Amino acid sequence: MQIALALRDIQQQVDSLPPPVYRNPAIFLPVAGTIIIGVFTLLVQLSIANDQKNLKVLEMHHSNSNKLVELYGQASDVNDRSALAKMMAQAPWIVSEVQAWAKLEQERLATDAGQAVKKNVQQRETVTLEATKAETLALAPHEDLDTTDPAAQKALELSEEQTKEIEKRAEDEAQAVEEAVREGTPVQIEVDAPSSRTKSRSLWYQGYRAYQKRDFDEAKVLYTKSRDQDPKYAPPVNSLGRIELKDKNYAEAEILFRQALKLDPGYSPAAFNLVLALAYQLRIDEAQKQFDRASRKWKNYKNKNGVKEILRRQRTILERKQKAHE
Repeated sequence: MQIALALRDIQQQVDSLPPPVYRNPAIFLPVAGTIIIGVFTLLVQLSIANDQKNLKVLEMHHSNSNKLVELYGQASDVNDRSALAKMMAQAPWIVSEVQAWAKLEQERLATDAGQAVKKNVQQRETVTLEATKAETLALAPHEDLDTTDPAAQKALELSEEQTKEIEKRAEDEAQAVEEAVREGTPVQIEVDAPSSRTKSRSLWYQGYRAYQKRDFDEAKVLYTKSRDQDPKYAPPVNSLGRIELKDKNYAEAEILFRQALKLDPGYSPAAFNLVLALAYQLRIDEAQKQFDRASRKWKNYKNKNGVKEILRRQRTILERKQKAHE
């Protein structure tokens, strides 16, 4: 009983004490509200300051990104463009839109550079090979090549192996350049323009092929381009004379054959073609003298007997005409 009374007295004493602040709404709510408002205001101010700072940083990144894009537009060298594109694609501070664009642009640069190199290598190697073939074919006694003959066809066309070799060399060089551009490594991309001499021989070779296919108009265009590329190269001048001879423009053919011989006195096809141009004009004595000179100089000329036979026929025609007028 006494214990119960003692506990009641203690409880009464505790109950008579003033409540703590957190249990007194009248005091707690205003204080808590003031603190919350203060903290919220501080957080808002800090957030605004942070946003302003971030905004300035973003503006700076946008500005720098735009400057790089502007520099890229002004750059003309593939190495400068590649370096700028790589920076824009990889720098962490570049804005995402520019970064994505730069990655695509760097890939485009690599592809374009590779295609340019491939085209250049193919052109260079093909023209060089055609020019080499021209050196052999240009010594043919005449242009009526028997293209049904396998040996003649082989001499005329570029072989499949040669074409594949050129293609592989072009692919290899193009791939190396593409990889270098993607890595931002400086590359040297030069367009190796063939010399006028090489280009002239390549064009003559193309004209020769057109002639064998009986495409005489195309052959004439290509022969003319060949002559214009290297005016000192005798074969295209001689070949233009062959076309005039075929068209029975014998006087024009004679002029061209003489021009070819003036350019290269050792060019045997023009010497024997001149015999034909003179013979077809029935200037038999001149033709015979020209034939004798050419035969002494080139005793083993392949088509000498063919020219001799035409000269004999034209002599017969002249003699018949002379008898008809007696």
